[in-house]
Amino acid sequence: MIPWLDHTDPFPPAETALVEPNGLLAAGADLSVERLLSAYRQGIFPWFNPGEPILWWSPDPRMVLTPDAFRLSRSLARRVRKGDYRIRVDCSFEAVMAACAAPRPKQGGTWISPAMRVAYGQLHRAGYAHCVETWVAGELVGGLYGVAIGRAFYGESMFSRATDASKLAIAHLARQLQRWDFGLIDCQMETTPLASLGAAPIPRGDFLQRLECLVNLAGHPGPWTFDHDLLHELPIQRLQFYLTAPYACSYLDGREARSQVATPANLIDTSLFSELARLGFRRSGLYVYRPRCDGCQACTPARIPVERFGPRRSQRRCLARNQDLSVVAKPLQFEEAHYQLYRRYQSKRHTGGGMDRDDREQYRGFLLSSRVDSMLLEFAMGDEVVMVSLVDRLLDGLSAVYTFFDPDLPRRGLGVFNILTQIEWTQRMGLDYTYLGYWIERSPKMAYKADFRPVEIFRDGQWQPLIREAG
Repeated sequence: MIPWLDHTDPFPPAETALVEPNGLLAAGADLSVERLLSAYRQGIFPWFNPGEPILWWSPDPRMVLTPDAFRLSRSLARRVRKGDYRIRVDCSFEAVMAACAAPRPKQGGTWISPAMRVAYGQLHRAGYAHCVETWVAGELVGGLYGVAIGRAFYGESMFSRATDASKLAIAHLARQLQRWDFGLIDCQMETTPLASLGAAPIPRGDFLQRLECLVNLAGHPGPWTFDHDLLHELPIQRLQFYLTAPYACSYLDGREARSQVATPANLIDTSLFSELARLGFRRSGLYVYRPRCDGCQACTPARIPVERFGPRRSQRRCLARNQDLSVVAKPLQFEEAHYQLYRRYQSKRHTGGGMDRDDREQYRGFLLSSRVDSMLLEFAMGDEVVMVSLVDRLLDGLSAVYTFFDPDLPRRGLGVFNILTQIEWTQRMGLDYTYLGYWIERSPKMAYKADFRPVEIFRDGQWQPLIREAG
C-alpha cells in the first residue's frame, strides 16, 4: 500500500517506494509550485494518466546522464557540422509542452494532461522549468523540457518531428550544463535511446546522495540563454596546459618525471578527451595528462588497430585458460569486493609504492571519478571477482585506464586476458582502436604491450607502426 497525501502532508522517504510497480511512492496532494519543487529536491516526480489521481514516483535504479558523459555519435556530429538547424532556449515553452503531450504514432496520447501543462507553465514562469528547442527552416521540429534546481536538471519529456531533432536539443543542453558545472541530468527511467547518448542507471541511494549536494548549490534561474557555438567550436583551443614540478619516475629507477596537464578539467568531455587521446594524453581520475620529461621520451603512447589484430599462439592459450571467466560492464560505482581486491593487488604487486595504503576515498578518487564516458569491466569466476578493469569509451576506441586482479592466480595471465578482452569488445562495438597507455621498452612492467601485434605508437607527432629490430 502507498500513502494518500493531503495538501499539507510531507512525502514519505523515497526508499519506501514500491518494488512493483517500480518506484511508486504516494498518491494525492497537488501540483503547486511548492509541492513540485519539494518533490524534485527529494528525487520524486509526478507521473499519472488522465483520470488517475496524482501519482508520485522514485524508481530504483535511476537513469542518469552526467553532462560530461554525453556521447556525440558520428552521425550526430555530422549533423552538427552541417549546421542546418537552430537551437533556442526558453522561447516557446507552451509549444514544446503541447508537442510533448500530442499523440504519437503507435502510442496514442501521453500522460501530460492539461493540469500538468498548467503546473509546469507556472514552474517556467517562476524560473525553474526550461525548454530547449530545435528549429529547422522556421519550424519547431523537436525539443525537450525539464526542471532545474541548483545544479541538477530533471528531464521530463521530449519530442521529435524530424531526424535527430530531440538528440540535438539534448546535445546542446548537455554541453551548456557542463559549462555551468551541473552534476547530472535525471532521465528517470531506463531507455535504449538514452543509453546510446551516455545515460546509465545508478542505484537510487547513489542518486539521492548526489542530489542532496547538487540541489543546494547556486543554480541558474530562468529564463535561460545558451552560449553560442556550443558544439561548433574547437574546444581544445580553450584548454590551457601546464607542466608539473619534477617527481620520481614510477617506471625507470633513478629518473625524474614531469607531466603536461590539460585544464580546466570540467571542459574535457568524451569528445574532447578522444581528441586528446589521439595526441597521446591519458586520464587519471579527473586529471588528463601526458609525459613531458626533461631529456627523456621513453613513455610512448601505444594503441592496437583492432581490425588487423590477430592473437599469437601464447595469447590463444591465454584465452583458452580463461574461458570460464564471465565479463560484465558496470558503471563507476563503489563495490566493497572491488576495493578489497584492489588492496590485495596493491599490497602484493606494488608494496611500498603508496597506493597499497589507499583508503576507500582515495580509491574512489583514483578509479571512480571521471568526466568522460567510462565503465568497469568485471571479470568473475563464478561468484568471485578476480579482475576489474577501468575503461574509457572514446569516439574511436576503448582506452585501458587501470587494471587490478587477483595476485594469487599468476598462471592465468589475467593482465594479458584483460587486453585481449578489450580488443574483442572494441571490435564488437565497431570501433577502431584499443588504447594501451604508454609503452616503455626498458620497463618490464610496460614493455609487454608490444606483444599485441600490430601495435602503433605515437612518435614525432603521428601514429606509426612499431617496428622492433631483431635481436
